[in-house]
Parts: sequence; structure tokens; C-alpha cells
Amino acid sequence: MYHPIPETSGFMRQIHRIACAATHFGADKTQQKPRATEFPNPRSDGLYSLNIGPDEAIVLIGPQLDRARDWIEAQQVAVLTVPSLSRIRSPVLTGRKISHLVVDIDYFGGVWEIFDELRRIRNTLPEVAVVLVSHDFSQDDFRCDRLAIYDAALRAPYSLASMEFGLTEAGNVNNPIWQRRLRELQENERNMIAQGNALDTPTIQR
Repeated sequence: MYHPIPETSGFMRQIHRIACAATHFGADKTQQKPRATEFPNPRSDGLYSLNIGPDEAIVLIGPQLDRARDWIEAQQVAVLTVPSLSRIRSPVLTGRKISHLVVDIDYFGGVWEIFDELRRIRNTLPEVAVVLVSHDFSQDDFRCDRLAIYDAALRAPYSLASMEFGLTEAGNVNNPIWQRRLRELQENERNMIAQGNALDTPTIQR
């Protein structure tokens, strides 16, 4: 279950960051990693289940996603590639709205190297569905436990079927939940600040 930590506590926020990341990215690397199964019949219907418009694009970061890029482009969906997360500062990139951001975290040397950037994107661009890919994941993850970091996670080597399901689940199911949670968290924080200001206001005695 998701338990948001108020941004007002720097120490607790740091503890929360370490805990939520370590529980997922510390996979047992001694386990035998299954081979990815190929998607036998790539779709040709343009990934309509994602509801991606002609002015939208999926952004990919990392060489591990080259196979996904070729396949997505074959579905008549626009793909943009950027070298780093720092380039994602707006929901629009080169004239196209970003529908999904897929990140090969192994390319950056691990999640710790980009954790702050991921949190920034989740807080400032919550409408962008985020999918992470890594060999360090113990399995594919489409749950809502870690929406503060991503909408879906795929264990590498990924199959194209898993990529399609991950993109669909992230965009259509999990990302709307994250947007609602973030709005509720922000509203709660505003209420707490308003209550605190009211308590600090001196009472004028007549």
C-alpha cells in the first residue's frame, strides 16, 4: 500500500527514498534469469490500446531499448530518443506530447544515479507514464506499490509482448491512479500548511 511521506520532512523523505528503492532494486542476482520470449506476431494496428494520438510520442532512453524502438515505430507510433532524463523538463518534446517515458536504468549504472531525476519527473510531469527496464528487477512489476517512482517495471531481457503490456498498463491503468494520488497528497499538504498558518496567527484581544 502506498504511504506518502510529506515533503516537509527532509530526513523522513530521505529514509523513504532509500527504503522504497532498496526493496525493489536489490534483486537476487544469483537466480537464473529466464530468457526473454519473442513476440511471435508483432501487432500492426498501431498500438491503439494505448490511445496515443498523432501528436504524441513515446520517449526512450538507453541502448537496451533499441529493439523496442524498432518495434514501436513499426506500429506507426512516434518514438523520440534522448540521452538523459535532464532533457525531460516539459510534457512536450520537439513539438510532440510525451505519452510514455521508457528508461533503461542499467545504462545509467543503476537506479541510484537517476533516482532524484525520476522523482522530479513523477512530481512535475505526473501525466507522463514511466516504464523502467533493468536486469536488476526480480520480475516484471505492474502493481501500484511504487507509483512514486514508476508506473511499470520490466525485467531485462524483456519480450516485446511484455513491453506492449507494460506500456498499456502504465498508461491506461497505473498512471491515472498516480495522478489522483499526487493531487490528494498535494491537497493534504496545502491543508496542513493552511492549518499551521491559522495556528500561528496571533489572536487580537479586545
